[in-house]
Amino acid sequence: MSPVPHSHKRWRACGVVFAALLALSQVAAAQVAPGLGDPDPVARVRAIRELPLPSGVVGLEPVARVVELLDDSTRIVLRDEVNRVDLNTSPAREAKRWLVQAGEPVVQRLLSSLAAERPSIRWRVAQVLGEIGSAGAADALLDAMSQDSDELVRMTAAEALVNLGTKATPALLELLREGTDAQVEQAIWVLSESKDDRALQPLLNLAMRGDCRNAQRAVDAVLKIGPRILPQILAIMEDPLADVNERVRAIRIGSQIAHPTLLNALCFIVLAGDSAATREEALSALGGRRDEPAVIDTLLNALYDIDRRFAMRVPEVMGRFDGRAAV
Repeated sequence: MSPVPHSHKRWRACGVVFAALLALSQVAAAQVAPGLGDPDPVARVRAIRELPLPSGVVGLEPVARVVELLDDSTRIVLRDEVNRVDLNTSPAREAKRWLVQAGEPVVQRLLSSLAAERPSIRWRVAQVLGEIGSAGAADALLDAMSQDSDELVRMTAAEALVNLGTKATPALLELLREGTDAQVEQAIWVLSESKDDRALQPLLNLAMRGDCRNAQRAVDAVLKIGPRILPQILAIMEDPLADVNERVRAIRIGSQIAHPTLLNALCFIVLAGDSAATREEALSALGGRRDEPAVIDTLLNALYDIDRRFAMRVPEVMGRFDGRAAV
């Protein structure tokens, strides 16, 4: 019989130690868990604070009880003997803290709690999932955001998706393309709050569709994003092969973003644009830029434009400057 390799012995020893630690964790959890249902709120808080954090699939037995305590907002003052201070807390606050600290091992249990009967549990679970930030929660939070019957649950799930950041972007973009009007509305808001550049072009595409229900919400999202989306807007504004109506709408949207690059593009279109419609729109947009020397210079030059009908519109735009520009 060949001897057992030393590395195998080491793994076996590690396995024995790990099993012992897991057993201790189970015993500790079992001892503390009854306190989670104690009629005294102080006892419930102490039980949560003494509950060991789970590891893997071990220590999850009390999780369902902790989730239930998310709905227990009984206010108590707990004396911290170590730091000699009084803590204003509640079972709900301590339950949330414990679940967030527990992190990934409790995510699956939390996902099942998104279907809890009480909305007050569902929205708090969504909040915890957002703070944990697990990518595995994205689909369930999307379902809660778009399908839950309670508005607070839907809103909290949307905020949780924002906290997930780029992890939720692919599913949100799919919802933007295929979802109902209500789902698209929610997806627009979450994507507008994210920092993921993958959302920029899809949001702009929706904003450019003036005939759909959520177009204005998409425009608001584009304006909230601001300068980060300017390259996509400028690409449409300055594309001579693009549809003129699309270019006009891009100018109308982009002109609401205060940025030097955008202002320079508007001035260029006014003086050297290749389309009468885009020049007219850019001219109107400049009327709202009161304190920009480049705007006044552009309008003074436009007074002498070879298109006399266009030139005659310039004094009307300059009149919006309250006499600041001398003609």
